[in-house]
Amino acid sequence: MNDTKDWLVRYSKANKNRSTYCFCYNHRAPGYFCLVFKLGDKTDKTYVWNIKVLPTGYQLNKNTYPDMVHLCNGFKKLLQNQLSKKSNGYTGTYSRY
Repeated sequence: MNDTKDWLVRYSKANKNRSTYCFCYNHRAPGYFCLVFKLGDKTDKTYVWNIKVLPTGYQLNKNTYPDMVHLCNGFKKLLQNQLSKKSNGYTGTYSRY
């Protein structure tokens, strides 16, 4: 996981103002994998959301997605919604490892 976070930080420094994300195994929880992301800001904070693998697709934050394309688009929409709520005074929760 540390290699993934280091890569995200390096990549985001090379591509300023861009949020980045990637997937990796979750060795702590069978049946899940991690979506690791970094926002396009000046901090080196990385965040982790766990994704559950289902027979019919994937589950992220109680939302089910049938394939990876829908999962990626759903992640972007969820993140966008949380960021807009946060800018309106809502303190959303991100998981940090």
